[in-house]
Amino acid sequence: MLKKFLFACVALFVTFVCSIVIGAADTTIKDVWLAITAPETNKIATMIHEVRLPRETAAAVVGAALAVAGAVMQGMTRNPLADPGLIGLTAGANAALAMMFAFFPSANYIETVFACFGGAALGGLLVFSIGAQQFSPFRIVLAGAAISTFLYAVAEGIGLIYKVSKDVSMWTAGGMMGTTWHELQIVTPFIC
Repeated sequence: MLKKFLFACVALFVTFVCSIVIGAADTTIKDVWLAITAPETNKIATMIHEVRLPRETAAAVVGAALAVAGAVMQGMTRNPLADPGLIGLTAGANAALAMMFAFFPSANYIETVFACFGGAALGGLLVFSIGAQQFSPFRIVLAGAAISTFLYAVAEGIGLIYKVSKDVSMWTAGGMMGTTWHELQIVTPFIC
């Protein structure tokens, strides 16, 4: 078990460094080292420190959060293929996101994130209120499928009527483009 963990840590470190080195601009490991130790030395160092490092750090932090959420869902449902979408969290957040884009287009990043948290909580609450009468993993999964389908329909309907489907799709695609250190300072404490 320890060997697997150490191998995973080494693989994470190697892929992290490779993802910073490899990109549209030609960089080297030396450039990465200079960007970490002296971020304001040249254009390449600034690009690495202000563009690539925040993206890769955000990807690692979000990946860790998704892993924990998946493990919790697998434990709750006793299903090795379970994910947060099974209990309505993903669909609830998606519906809240569509509502924010349609009804509050000037909302900032923080307001949108909190709305998505609220939507996910509402989706989970609906699933557990239906499945709580006879608490069983099978009943929770069925309730989650029904509520998720309903909430995805709500999100798609809002997206089509208010013409925000593209914005919702771009947000939920999970891209790290435009991630900054400021956003990481906001999100990381919640994830931890």
